[in-house]
Amino acid sequence: MVERQIKELEQQVRIDTLTGLPNRKQFDEDIINQIENKPTKRRRVEDEWLSKSISVIFFDVDDFKKINDEQGHITGDKVLQMLANIFKQRLRREDVVYRYGGDEFVGILIENALSTNGGDEKDESTLAQKTTSTWILNAIKKHNERNSEIKLPSVTMGYATQRDKDDVNSLIERADKDLREKKEKKGVGRINK
Repeated sequence: MVERQIKELEQQVRIDTLTGLPNRKQFDEDIINQIENKPTKRRRVEDEWLSKSISVIFFDVDDFKKINDEQGHITGDKVLQMLANIFKQRLRREDVVYRYGGDEFVGILIENALSTNGGDEKDESTLAQKTTSTWILNAIKKHNERNSEIKLPSVTMGYATQRDKDDVNSLIERADKDLREKKEKKGVGRINK
């Protein structure tokens, strides 16, 4: 009985109570595990590189403070819960989304990437990232078309795919920088309503 209670408490420490998503503590553990367990060797397949790529994607809810200020914190909580459900439903089984804090979410995308560029650092975009953003965009649009009570705001997305020289901090820093740059440009990289 005590072991079961300990396991339940450990689980509670890693889950965000509002959204039901894993929290930042769980993200920190998972991203370290993913990067440390990433295969160091790539193998050639007919002049292409086959490797497991790890991407980090930050999702920032645009103008969330305005929602709380104008519609109240209960509505703000509902918006976060609805977005969390969209993120959970639209990510692939091998990908995980976490509540990073406040109005930010973060995803770890695992992709067996077939790349002809041999790991070109200029090509950050992966199929998983493109597909994820399209699925989320469509889900937000569908929600807003069907739901007149609570409209979901736009979401800005920043991402980075792990490079050979990346450690956990540099990967997260690049994804966060990409998010900040897109937020500053107002609309570039946004997943709009």
